[in-house]
Amino acid sequence: LDLVLGNEPGQVVEVSVGEHFGNSDHNSVSFKVLVDKDKSGPRVNVLNWGKANYNNIRRELKNLDWGRMFEDKSTSDMCEAFKCQLNGIQDRHVPVRKKDKYGKFREPWITRDIVGLVKKKKEAFVRARRLGTDEACVEYKESRKELKQGVRRAKRGHEKSLAN
Repeated sequence: LDLVLGNEPGQVVEVSVGEHFGNSDHNSVSFKVLVDKDKSGPRVNVLNWGKANYNNIRRELKNLDWGRMFEDKSTSDMCEAFKCQLNGIQDRHVPVRKKDKYGKFREPWITRDIVGLVKKKKEAFVRARRLGTDEACVEYKESRKELKQGVRRAKRGHEKSLAN
């Protein structure tokens, strides 16, 4: 029995079972996953599996009465019950992290001002490399210093807001 799961109907298509792996009785399974990458929203919640509480997940899965849960159910009802249990466990033990509209994780203290300072520093660096003049190097060093100070202020401000 091979399962390929998706979180939307029609997301997994063109599933096919291939040849055996060498002398093994296992076969390869190939499939396509249809993904719509929508960048319109400002922030997206993403499960942070790196900080999941796997011990609690294992304990809950071990303590489930699988026989009773699947008793007298059709295959699709069993799948739905399994999915419901898994989603509940996931909600309880896997924290959520936010991505920005470009798909990047941003630290909460990174503001528009900080992003602007980073851009200014990068531009000054490119100019200093291209021109190689003392004036361009000084401009780069000043923008680097300004960025460092801005980051320190932003971090401090964020820590103060968390403390209050």
